[in-house]
Amino acid sequence: MKGLIVAVGNIIKKHNMTQCKASSQFLGMSLVERAIRAAVEGGVDDLYVVLSTKDNLKSVVSNLAITLGIS
Repeated sequence: MKGLIVAVGNIIKKHNMTQCKASSQFLGMSLVERAIRAAVEGGVDDLYVVLSTKDNLKSVVSNLAITLGIS
């Protein structure tokens, strides 16, 4: 099954730093990682993740795809 996660959006300010919402942490995991893991648990094996050029999530998403065995 194919899936799409759009991980772009507003930048939030936190402790005088700007951060992409997708890279925000919740219970020790980024929101984009939670979305990817939920998609895989739901049966997705071909996943597309749209990222902003302003954040640094590309390597995180790539490594997670390898770990979870998805393309």
